[in-house]
Amino acid sequence: MTTVRERLIALAETDSERKLVALWMDDDHNENCSRQRAWQEVDRRLARGEVRYSW
Repeated sequence: MTTVRERLIALAETDSERKLVALWMDDDHNENCSRQRAWQEVDRRLARGEVRYSW
């Protein structure tokens, strides 16, 4: 049986999306930390985009 994590990774279109899903669904003992790391990665990527479009 396929897990939710495996299904989401299979549906991801890019390696970048797969990395975020893996971070989000990390089976760490403290799932809130993995969620926070995923959001920090999203924030970091968005910040790069803002710099690119601020020219």
